[in-house]
Amino acid sequence: EQAYAVGVAMSENGRVRGPWRQLETPLYPANGGHGMLFEEKDGSLWFTLHTPNDKYREHLAFYKVEGDGAMHLKLRRDE
Repeated sequence: EQAYAVGVAMSENGRVRGPWRQLETPLYPANGGHGMLFEEKDGSLWFTLHTPNDKYREHLAFYKVEGDGAMHLKLRRDE
């Protein structure tokens, strides 16, 4: 069961107060959460989260954000 995911919401007017629209497709549908973006010292952008949502198997996962900034996560079979 994949009961935990990372969704995406976008401001319709570019302002932090919105209004906001939630995208239908989760960014990370594979039972992980509490994602965040961070910039490495070399300027590269990364996305990190914990996965899976399981007390004994949970660990951090890191994904590099490539190119134009669009996030297309490539999940391995074991995730």
